[in-house]
Amino acid sequence: LLDRLFDAPELLRAAGRFAVSTRAEDLGGMTVSVLRGGDGRQRKELDRLIAFLEETGRPDVVSMTNSLLVGLAPAIRRRLGCRLACSFQGEESFVARFPAVHREEALGLMRAGAREIDLFLAPGEAYASAMADLLRIPRGRIRVVRAGIDLAPFGEPPRRPDRPFRVGYLSRRSPAKGLDTLVEAFCILARRGRGDERLAEA
Repeated sequence: LLDRLFDAPELLRAAGRFAVSTRAEDLGGMTVSVLRGGDGRQRKELDRLIAFLEETGRPDVVSMTNSLLVGLAPAIRRRLGCRLACSFQGEESFVARFPAVHREEALGLMRAGAREIDLFLAPGEAYASAMADLLRIPRGRIRVVRAGIDLAPFGEPPRRPDRPFRVGYLSRRSPAKGLDTLVEAFCILARRGRGDERLAEA
């Protein structure tokens, strides 16, 4: 009865109107619980997820969006018997901001869960090496798949006006992504430019 109540779309929409913290400093305990997989507080939802996958056709591969989900891997492998892939998406900087007690436990659980993953995907060589060191896994288990899209299907882009000169930033706001360097460089450009330069965030 409670599951049906909490799954009601109206209730979910109402809950979505309230701000939810995404600060790493506030989410260490919840992340550790997720990394515990079948032993965490989300175990019932994990069971529901796997049951759904069993009912809708067993997948050949389950791809996890980031290594904070590797705690789910043992249960998925045990019940579905499929291969497991996992992408790296900057989670090391997220975990680094946890309180010390959660940070060390999260890293231990990530390293344990990583043993269940067949293949990791990283967006670059340096990041692949860094994550291999962090998770203590062989570098050979990580493939580099660079981010991007194939522009060919979209044809020639329309000619853009020369002015104003726009510099775009497409990522999360973080020094780890070089935002501070971009701002410094843009200030130099603005001082030396024609005065109509724009820094645009998407």
